[in-house]
Amino acid sequence: MAYLKGDIGILFCSKIDNNPRAAIEHLKNNEKLYWSTIGFSIKRENFTYPLIGLIHISGDNVRYKCKIADIKPYESSHHQDSTKKPQEWIIEQKDYPRTNYGSTLVIIEIEPFYYETRELMGIDGNKVNNPPRGYQRIRLP
Repeated sequence: MAYLKGDIGILFCSKIDNNPRAAIEHLKNNEKLYWSTIGFSIKRENFTYPLIGLIHISGDNVRYKCKIADIKPYESSHHQDSTKKPQEWIIEQKDYPRTNYGSTLVIIEIEPFYYETRELMGIDGNKVNNPPRGYQRIRLP
């Protein structure tokens, strides 16, 4: 996954490491993965695509990077389509429905990538103090 140091990307969080691992498995057999953001929306027009995303694992650091082809408004039908989400995410949503999704990141690549979260720089030039609750625009390391 090529990008240039200093390019603008986004930092977002996953509560558990299982989500990115399930995403990697999903993309072995599917062209896209729809990763829904919980509790926040992202304005699509604020970015150029493809966009690089770094995924911080809660309680840890950045553990994955991904290539985002698009950002779409969330639709509940995304949780019913196994070409868009791993089966375990579909089952989890059915068993424990959430209604506070904001946007959907259309991810086309994801891979392991380790980076100290607090060493990242925001677009304002300041270091990231804490992982964002939503997302943060960053300068790629």
